[in-house]
Amino acid sequence: MKTFPNSRTRHREKGGAAVEMAIVLPILIMLVTTLVFFARVFWYYSVMQKAAQDATRFLSTATQVEMRTTGAPMAAVARSIVEAETSLLRSTGDDFAIDVQCNFATCGFAVPVTVRTVIQMRMSDDIFGPFTSAFYGSDGLVLTADVTMRYAGN
Repeated sequence: MKTFPNSRTRHREKGGAAVEMAIVLPILIMLVTTLVFFARVFWYYSVMQKAAQDATRFLSTATQVEMRTTGAPMAAVARSIVEAETSLLRSTGDDFAIDVQCNFATCGFAVPVTVRTVIQMRMSDDIFGPFTSAFYGSDGLVLTADVTMRYAGN
């Protein structure tokens, strides 16, 4: 025998979808914002790492005469390579530090054995700020790209 739901049963089931949505929606929003935040972190890091690799590769192939020049013009060119490649990231106003080294010291005095480029960025975020400060402190997340290569110039 087939039973038909009465109006009282139907009345009790109203709003069930709204309750389920109220439970699931905050979890979905947190999941999506977390994915967007980490995608941004990985994008920033990959741009910084690529810029550090390009600048270090440029330094490692400079001639010995260029590397011995006082005033470190080759280090300045490597720094400008990093600045050009990270200009979009630096427009956010976050703290940025670029360090170009030869033999783990200042470039421009002798022919180096190794060349190194270090980029540090303090990533703060207006949208995800409360979430990142809980994990990384009130100053934000510090990303570091560090590339060292042997000097191969002639």
